[in-house]
Amino acid sequence: MGPFDRALVAVYALTVTLVALGVALVLTGWLGRWVVPSDLYVFLRPGVREPALVALIVLVLVGMRLFWVSLRPGTRQQGGHAVVDENVLGQVRIALPAIEGLVGKVVAEVPGIREVKPRVVADGERIAMRLKITVTPDVHIPDLAKQVQELVQARVREVTGIGINNVWVSVESIATTKPRVE
Repeated sequence: MGPFDRALVAVYALTVTLVALGVALVLTGWLGRWVVPSDLYVFLRPGVREPALVALIVLVLVGMRLFWVSLRPGTRQQGGHAVVDENVLGQVRIALPAIEGLVGKVVAEVPGIREVKPRVVADGERIAMRLKITVTPDVHIPDLAKQVQELVQARVREVTGIGINNVWVSVESIATTKPRVE
């Protein structure tokens, strides 16, 4: 989401939240009946008041959440980049999907790994990585995971110059069939 969209969501969420909060205060009696427009008298009836208050409270909570999300930058934007180098000539940036491709190729070459799904998240000057892998049944998973972590850290550092904070390895499946040799 761009800055304009974030600002638009922030203004909308703040407006809806304040209006809902004001109506809720009127319905609870905190602002007094003299402030109530004649259209809101229908909500002051006993059978309608409680559901209206619940709906307004939900609206206030959703509005506060939207406002918070609009102000807080995301951890990963689609097509985000990691800054590799910055000098007087400019910046060198690498797209996170490019790093994911590199990691996917490096990990796929490790014996005992059938499939890998990498996800890279920019974390300031460094990056973090989540790898979901499928392994063959003839490997020792803790040793394989440690080997993958060390290999990924070394190879990404060697190729991109970017440090890695964490490499989380999650084994999603243990393959039960052996690949066909043709």
